[in-house]
Amino acid sequence: MKEKKGSGYFSRFGLAQLCDIIFVAATIVLIVGLFVEPPVVGIVGFSMFALGSAITAVRRIVMLMASSKGTPEFRNSLIIAIAMTVVFALSVLGIVGKSMFLF
Repeated sequence: MKEKKGSGYFSRFGLAQLCDIIFVAATIVLIVGLFVEPPVVGIVGFSMFALGSAITAVRRIVMLMASSKGTPEFRNSLIIAIAMTVVFALSVLGIVGKSMFLF
């Protein structure tokens, strides 16, 4: 069976794909930030991680509200929402830590 062109990951472009692109870009910015001097690069990278994780956490919390308890979708959304909340908190901590080098 031959699949149509564009039936892959980006065929239905939405918030999930946008968050993935933000995470990849933030990773690249933070890796570059390891090798350059200005702390602004690290602040931008951590800000991008905070944005991506906040959007993902909100998406998963909305999915939690829509699904019934005990289903695999509910458990999956709960785990991802908790993980993204932790990533958001660590990103904010990184922003604060990098901001201290500016002053």
